[in-house]
Formats: sequence, structure tokens, C-alpha cells
Amino acid sequence: REPDLEGPLHSGPEIELQLPALLPDDYVPDVHLRLQQYRRIAAAATSPALDDLRAEVIDRFGPLPPPARNLFEVQGLKLQARQLGLRRLQVGATTGLVEFAPEHRVDPVRVIRLIQGDPRHYRMDGPQRLRFSGAAPDAAARFALAVRLLGELGEPGPLAQPSN
Repeated sequence: REPDLEGPLHSGPEIELQLPALLPDDYVPDVHLRLQQYRRIAAAATSPALDDLRAEVIDRFGPLPPPARNLFEVQGLKLQARQLGLRRLQVGATTGLVEFAPEHRVDPVRVIRLIQGDPRHYRMDGPQRLRFSGAAPDAAARFALAVRLLGELGEPGPLAQPSN
């Protein structure tokens, strides 16, 4: 199945790690080809599809530079966040935020256990936002923290009822 390269990019959950996540000009020099690759990466609907695309890009353009590696990792986080029904995930050097969509799939008991287990580092900021703190000074630490947090939030369950 060929992705629709003319249609708009599906945005999905917003993932912000305060890191460059792109295909550098010197890695994919042609702007139209670069745009095509961005669309294909954004259209990858599963982790295996994303892995296949990563292998294809490496085969075609060579080893991934760090910003391109970040791009594929961010897309992998988007797939996980979409499964859980998250609207946004931000991980900075010292703090972060998870924003739940109105109809998320995260079991509230998991969130409560997370907060109760470490109240110094986790707290709710309104009904749809989980704030957290933790040292993540570089790319590896931020990705590890994001992966761990998404794992803590767990397997997606049935749709939660929208909060009013």
C-alpha cells in the first residue's frame, strides 16, 4: 500500500523532546525527496512499518545522522502515544508533561499508582495533565524517560469517558 504523498501530514500526538528531529539537507539533499520521506515516516502506522522504512532510508542514504535517528525515535513514540490516546508528551532536561486526550485509553489506576509511588516527581495538573520531573540532560536520557513513562502508563485499555 502506497502512502498518500499529496495529502496533509497526519499530526497525531504532539511529541516534544527539545531535540532536533529532522532529515538534514546534507543527508537528503533534494527538498522534494526529503518531503516525500517525511510524509512516509509520518504515515507509518505500525512499529514494523517504521522499522522497514528506517532500513530503507539507511539503505538508500547511508547511516542515519543523529537528527534523523531522533526523527524515527519520535515517530515511534508517537505510535505508542496514539495507542494510549495521548494528546501531547513533552520531555525536557528537568521536567515534562503528559496531556491526555478527552477519550484516552490509559487506566486511571496506573496514573494514581505512578503518583502515589513517587509523589515528588509526579503530579496531576488539572484533569488531563500529568506533570513530572527528572534529569534528562541529553537525547538518550530523554528517549529513555519517554519510553519508560509510556510503559508505566501501560497497555491501552478501552476508551475512557470524556471528562467534563
